[in-house]
Amino acid sequence: MKNYYTYKPPILIFFFICVMGSVIFTACTRDESKNNWDINFDAVPPQQTFSQQKSKAPVQQEVIQTQTEHPKSLPAIHAPFLLKTKWHQHFPFNKALPIIDGQHVVVGCVNIALAQILYYYKNPLQGNGIAHHSWQDQTFTSVLNRRLYWDKMPATIRPDTANYSIDELAALIRDISMINQTQFGIGPHEQSGAAFDMNRFVSYFGFSDEIQQTNSNNPQFFDIINKELNARRPVLISIQGHPIDHMAIVDGKTNRNGRILYHINMGWGGQHNRFYDLSQPIVLESLSNEQSIGQTYRFSNHINLYYPIKPCRKKTCTSNNLEKNDQITGNQIKGQFDSKTDQDRYDNILLKGITVIQGNRGYANQAFYIHIYDRFHQLLSSHAPKSKITQYDFEPDMYHFTVSLCQNKTQALHCYELEPDYADYDIRISTEVMTEDEKIDLFNNSSPPVIQNELTDIILPRDFKKHIIRVDALHPMGLPVQLSVTTDSNVIRAHMDDHFLIITNESPKNLLPSKIQITAETNGIKTEASFNLMFSAQRVWFGKLIDIPGQFNHQDSQNSHRIILENRCRLTGYNGFMNQAFYIKISDKAGKVIVDATNQPIDQYFDRGIYQLQTALKVEQHQQTHRSKTISTNYYQYQKGLGDQYVIHAYCPNFNYDLDLLFQDNIDSPPVFQTVFQPIILGKNAKGLSIPIAVIDPDGDKIVLSAGSDHPDIEVRIEKNTLKIIPHSPEVKTTAKIMISANANQKQTHAEFSVFVSKINVSIGKNFELKGYFTSQDDRNHHPVILSGDCQITGFNGFNNQAFFNEILDKNMDTVMPASEYTIENYFNGLYFIKTSLKNRSRYYPYIADKSDRYTVKVSCSEADLDDSFIENLLWSMD
Repeated sequence: MKNYYTYKPPILIFFFICVMGSVIFTACTRDESKNNWDINFDAVPPQQTFSQQKSKAPVQQEVIQTQTEHPKSLPAIHAPFLLKTKWHQHFPFNKALPIIDGQHVVVGCVNIALAQILYYYKNPLQGNGIAHHSWQDQTFTSVLNRRLYWDKMPATIRPDTANYSIDELAALIRDISMINQTQFGIGPHEQSGAAFDMNRFVSYFGFSDEIQQTNSNNPQFFDIINKELNARRPVLISIQGHPIDHMAIVDGKTNRNGRILYHINMGWGGQHNRFYDLSQPIVLESLSNEQSIGQTYRFSNHINLYYPIKPCRKKTCTSNNLEKNDQITGNQIKGQFDSKTDQDRYDNILLKGITVIQGNRGYANQAFYIHIYDRFHQLLSSHAPKSKITQYDFEPDMYHFTVSLCQNKTQALHCYELEPDYADYDIRISTEVMTEDEKIDLFNNSSPPVIQNELTDIILPRDFKKHIIRVDALHPMGLPVQLSVTTDSNVIRAHMDDHFLIITNESPKNLLPSKIQITAETNGIKTEASFNLMFSAQRVWFGKLIDIPGQFNHQDSQNSHRIILENRCRLTGYNGFMNQAFYIKISDKAGKVIVDATNQPIDQYFDRGIYQLQTALKVEQHQQTHRSKTISTNYYQYQKGLGDQYVIHAYCPNFNYDLDLLFQDNIDSPPVFQTVFQPIILGKNAKGLSIPIAVIDPDGDKIVLSAGSDHPDIEVRIEKNTLKIIPHSPEVKTTAKIMISANANQKQTHAEFSVFVSKINVSIGKNFELKGYFTSQDDRNHHPVILSGDCQITGFNGFNNQAFFNEILDKNMDTVMPASEYTIENYFNGLYFIKTSLKNRSRYYPYIADKSDRYTVKVSCSEADLDDSFIENLLWSMD
């Protein structure tokens, strides 16, 4: 009998640990320093010492250079390339991948490259088979024989991209990572390595089995690339590099002065996507001292090439299905290998106890592989014995056989040769006979379907019209799963469209908390999952692990996100760089700052409640030193398309999902006035007054302001969050009570204060400021005020020290506190005048127009008496 043949095929399995491609983005700083203004005792004043440090130059984008004699920075090339996607390895592309220490692992360069190629072709319409993967004592199952909704997957991720679209794409990337047996890491220094198994890729996704490998040592290397690009087929490449290798995609070319350059999509969110000379090594580094990718990556000009990558057409398809020559009759299987990569699958074979399997295709040995899977498609054996007989001991159950010429193990590269005269195979199975009762129990015990995604409660905006959730349901055996949904609401409608749950709102005004229940059913066996819908003015995020997207539209953009935090939480930001290149500030519902703006991770304990996360590219920081006051503007340069989109990762491992607590969190609160309303004293000839009103609604509801007066001669009205007080020639000794209301979602907050009409304007309050200016060196100003209790009086005119004098006079213009250029602290109780001047006897601060002429006096009387009768007694007693 003829001996069997074996051969080692071209390398089909390639393991890559990939470069991440993140950069460190450094904040710029703009400082404005104020120095002391020195007092003079003699005639000639010194020159003003005023320093101002200009901002650093804006941070520039990374520069890519190649090791050639050409200039380091090349002009932009506008030429066509095939891929429109700019995907990367972080959120949201890793959303469906495992979690390490509260962070999703990174995707890996192999997986993101293959995902972009599949999306380019939008093929297949449905995957094929079941993939299993074990990693860190976890076992993952991907059922690929489901429809892929390419039209729902987003080519570009934006903050307003629907979650269900992102989830559909993330599920595809998860499936790719499973078939590639990815060894996950969290980055940036621990990457996700993956094995690119061409056979599995072809089998699971229905791509042509013509795919092969070559490298840059091949004289036809560039001809192959050109042929593929001319056929509008992207080319998968792996580049040998230091410190690690990388997989990317060549998807375009251009001619620059007779030199052919090729466009590479690096899979880093658009970073470094540009044209390169592939005959030269590639160096990715930063030329700015303020920006770095952590280290310089050097890629050699030794490149492996995988081609043609294209959907299969008839004869180029690797089939897992049975052809006309493949059949099973009783305990005998007869089939034929149609190609080297043909895989014939035979399902639901009943085996029990001691089982002998004998394979034959005309050689002295078996000379092909029989892969045996359990009912859940977990591989049990992939064996080609030197003899023709193999013996097993099986638990009574259903099993699946796949017959092929190649071994089905990622660590092996062995295949048997195919010759036309030896293409037929025969398999005989000898096993114990199952009783009818055993068969009935077996088929009835097909296990329930699984709903994989965590369906937690959701707080939606009240005015939402449609909300869609991708339900990730599967059966471990790959059996069909039927999904259905019910709701207990009369105004919330829910239905399933394949694996998409569609929730619609028919009456925003009559919303009440609702329960949604989803049922997954296979062969009459059901799995149920439910969650609750609650409603607020804006979306509220909560949970143990949350990813909140956002976008900056310009340099001064400021965004706000509402989130429930509880116990210890860690919040980090990511916008494409190795560091967090933007600022996060945390405030409570009432607007009180809990964590000042920071570009560092936030890790601390929070009392349970709703908080506001405010994000920005720019913050101002005020710093007071002994001799100077500095206002620093720290900012990250806004660049459209580079770092303008971000995600906030919030990890609260001890978050409590108790429904009663969530209802308590979501109780609608009334608006909160941030403006402190104090009494106002108008002179008899006053023209009017405008007061800006700062008010927030903790729930984000729209606020409507209104105001009224109880005196016809004092009119009030609201104009664009400003209170206008308009006197109509009121008499002296008039008092009007002003009422202000803030209304939001049927919740109200009221505030009131009094307006007094006196002979002159008088300032009063617990905290207020007086503004004034000097017209000459000898100018004096008098500011009438009502002071009560312990008060502090401080002046400021642009310098760290108070470069003018304050003196306190009583209503008879007698000195109560002598002139001082320092803070005045004393107990007061009555009507006074604050006298301001640049000169006090022989001591003076020089008058310089537009420098020392304008000033502010800050008055703080924390226990001031603001009772109407107290104020009226003082005012009405004035002569």
